[in-house]
Order: sequence, then C-alpha cells, then structure tokens
Amino acid sequence: MAASIDVLFTGLMLICIDGQPNCPQGEYVDRYPAKYQNTAWVVKADGEAKGPKRICGWYCGEETTLELTFKEAEFPTWRWRECKKNDKGVVVCPIVSRDVCISQNGKYEGYPEPSLGSLLRSDEIDRRSVGPDKTFLKNEDYVPTRIQFPKGQITGGRLWSVEGKPVRWYRTDGEMDEALPRALSDQLVVTYIKATRLTVTNCEDTTPLIELVLGDKIEHGEVFFRNAAKYSPVPHYEVEEEGGYDSLAYLLWYYRLWEWDTDTGKCPDYAKAKKGPVLLRCPSKKDPGCAYNGYPADTRFWPPILGPRKE
Repeated sequence: MAASIDVLFTGLMLICIDGQPNCPQGEYVDRYPAKYQNTAWVVKADGEAKGPKRICGWYCGEETTLELTFKEAEFPTWRWRECKKNDKGVVVCPIVSRDVCISQNGKYEGYPEPSLGSLLRSDEIDRRSVGPDKTFLKNEDYVPTRIQFPKGQITGGRLWSVEGKPVRWYRTDGEMDEALPRALSDQLVVTYIKATRLTVTNCEDTTPLIELVLGDKIEHGEVFFRNAAKYSPVPHYEVEEEGGYDSLAYLLWYYRLWEWDTDTGKCPDYAKAKKGPVLLRCPSKKDPGCAYNGYPADTRFWPPILGPRKE
C-alpha cells in the first residue's frame, strides 16, 4: 500500500474548492495555479476577548484559535519552535501567518472530482445569500489567515453523530428540500496519495513554518488545520409544539462574509420575534443535546459547529 497523508480542515472557515462557482481563491492560488488550487479563508472569532460582538442582531461570544495538530507517532520528524506536545503525544502548533501555503511530495495524478455530499454549502441554509463579499474577505481583522493548498482527493470526514447515530440537520425556518434535512460532516479531508512529506510555509517569503515526515513504517498520517474554539459554545435551545431544538446561532459569524438578497443588501437581523437569518438546527430531546457528540469535536465544516480545543 502506498503511503498517504490526510489533511483535514475543520472550524470556522470558508473553503473554496477549485471549480466551485462564485467562490474566490487566495492571492497565491491566483498567482501559482499549477501549485495551489484551493483556499481556506479562516474567520477570527474574538467575541470573548473583545466583548460579545453583535453580528446580524445576535451577540456572539465565541473565540477561536487557528492551529495545526498531528500525532508525533505518525510524524516523528518535525521542527517548529512554536509547537508544543501534550501528554497524549499530540503536537499543537499555533498559526498566525497571513498567507499559509501547503505542499507535499506525492506524485499521484488523476484525482477524482471532490465528493462533497456530506459537506454543506452556506447557500443551502439561507438561500438569500448571493455569494461571498470579496471585499470583506480581505478584512484582516475578520479573516486574518488564508490557507492555500494543492489538489488532492477531496471528501467529507465522518458524519456528526450522537451515540453512533448520524444527526439530521434542518433549517430553522422549517423549509425542506433536496438539500436539507440530511446528515453532515464537520471536516473536509484532502488525501495526498504517495505522499510522505508535508511542508507548510509562509507564502509571502516562503519561510518554512513546519515540515512533517511520515515515520519509516507508517503508511498513513493525519494533519489537522483547526480553527478551534476556546470554549464549547452553547446552542440556542428552542421549544416548539413538536419538541425542542438546538439552533446554531453562532453560525452568524458566517453571515458577515456574504452579500445578501435583502432590502438593505446586508444580512438580516436575528431577533427573537422574527429570527431573520436561517440557521441549522437539530431535534434535541435530552442533555447534552444533538449539537454535541461522543468523539472530541473540533468544529463543524461549512458552516461549522464550534467545539472546544482539545489539549
């Protein structure tokens, strides 16, 4: 079996895959299209550090930190002075660069089309969103980091589950169609086949941030880019005649990234009476609810469900 490396993206980020319409790429994808084909736009949630932010009418208090993590048992050869290893053998590396570029030494050709069935597009939730606000994506306070990465075998990760059963997600406005309800994944996975080495650099000056090399007898390794939450956000619990629901109000961090088909052209306000933005929700009948699951949650992909950072 050929060696391979999975790079997993999870957390509060907008991921633009090559060939997706109306999804902008980062500067270095445009500059080096043969080397990088995809971009993850990382949102900086700082509602706790600077006080809760009022986003589209809702006060959001989430706080996230972008980090790269991997198991030292899989990648025994690595070097980066900012990284720290925990008592479980997981190496955690903070990322603060504006533009991050990923490269790998695999030579596999013929990657299939991305399999995105379990990954949700933002316009599948609130269909009034007409596309990313390309100007706002360049707001360095709100989107401080762009991760640019090469083509690979792109799929969704494991489904969000509770007690082994995949959770079905619904729209808060009750509308159902071919997109929702359905089970969803919180992770985008890019597999680099025949790869044994992964290099992460600062794109601007090509400064190496970290280089990871698979162990001699290791056939497969996983590297996570996680925009991890400091604390586990509390879903907005709602009671209706048919039962209770966990509604993910913290998805409103995404709403500022979009242009809107509304009277003002801006995102609708979330008020208890009107609840303008459409969010994700799941039927919740017991603690801790359907917005949590049994495995260590990082966050949810597009749109993500934030979970606590695991040390």
